[in-house]
Amino acid sequence: MEFVIGMAIVVVAGLFNGAFAIPLQYNRRWRWENTWLVFSVGSLCIFPTLLMLLIVRRPSELFTSLTFREILPALVFGFIWGIGQATFGVSVKLLGVSVTLPIVASMCVVLGAFIPLVVRHREALAGRVGVILCLSAGLFVLGLLLYAWAAQMRDRTSPTSTFATGLILAILTGTVGGMSNVGFALSEGIIRRSELLGNSARASTYPVWAILLAAGFLPNLAYCAYLIRNNRTGGLFLAPGYSSEFLRSLTMAVAWILAITLYGLSTTYMGRFGTSTGWLLYGCFTVLSASVLGWKVGEWANAPPRVLGIFWAGMGFVLASVGVLGLAGSAI
Repeated sequence: MEFVIGMAIVVVAGLFNGAFAIPLQYNRRWRWENTWLVFSVGSLCIFPTLLMLLIVRRPSELFTSLTFREILPALVFGFIWGIGQATFGVSVKLLGVSVTLPIVASMCVVLGAFIPLVVRHREALAGRVGVILCLSAGLFVLGLLLYAWAAQMRDRTSPTSTFATGLILAILTGTVGGMSNVGFALSEGIIRRSELLGNSARASTYPVWAILLAAGFLPNLAYCAYLIRNNRTGGLFLAPGYSSEFLRSLTMAVAWILAITLYGLSTTYMGRFGTSTGWLLYGCFTVLSASVLGWKVGEWANAPPRVLGIFWAGMGFVLASVGVLGLAGSAI
C-alpha cells in the first residue's frame, strides 16, 4: 500500500514537472534570461526556503548542528545539477518542451536511478531489484529513442530548425541532470539530524532540497547575469507588460518546486530503493505529461502521420516501463 501511495504522489510530481516549462514559450516581451532568472530565484531559493521554514521544526538549530561533511553532497551535486538546469532552459527554447524533456529525462533518469543504487545498495543490482530496474530503464530508453527519432524527422521539415544545437545542449543537460537525485540520495546525514530534532522522515526531505537547490541556483544566476549584461536586457524587467511576464515566470517556479518536493515525498513511501524506483517513475511521468502537453499546444501539429505513429509508439514503451515498476512494486 505504501508503494501505491508513493506512485500516486510521483504521478502528480511528474505532471507538474512536465508542465512547468510550458509558460516559457508564451513570454514575448522578456528574453530567455529575464524569465529564467525570475524562475530560478523563485524555484531554487525562495520557495524551497519557505517550505522548509513552514514544515520543519527548529530549522535554525538543525542548520547549526550540521557538519560540512553532511551538507557536502547536497552542495556539490546541487551545483553540478544547476549547470544542467541552466542549459535545460536554453534547450527548451530551441527544441520545445515535448522534445527537450524526453531527451534530457532519458539520461537523467538512468544516471539518477542507478548511481544511488550502485553507491548505497550495490548488492541489489545482481538480484531481482536490479533485473526489474534494468528492464524498466531499458523500455524507457527505447521509448525515448523512438521519440527522439520522431522529433528529428519532424524538424527536418522545418526551415528554422535548431535541432542539432538543441540536441547537444539537451545531452549536456541530461548528463548532469540526474545529479540532483544523487545529491538527495547521499544526504542521509541531513535527514537523520532533522529526525533527531523531532521531524518526520518526510518533513526531513525539505532541508535537503533547500540546500541542494540553493547550490544549484549559483550557476543559473551566473549565466543569466552574463546574458543580461551581454544582451543589455536588464531594462526589460520593468518594461511595459512586465507583470504578465513575471506571473508566467512565477507560475513556472511554483509548478517546478511542487514537482521536486512531491518527488522527494514519494521516495519516503517507496521503501529501501525509493530514490532509484521513484526517480525512474518520476522521469516516466514527466515525459508522458510533457509529451501530451507539447502535442496539445501544437508542437507536433505539422508532423506527418508516420512520424506521429513513431511518437506514440515511443510513448507506449514509456508506459510499459511504468507498468513494469508498478507490477513489481512489492518486490522493490
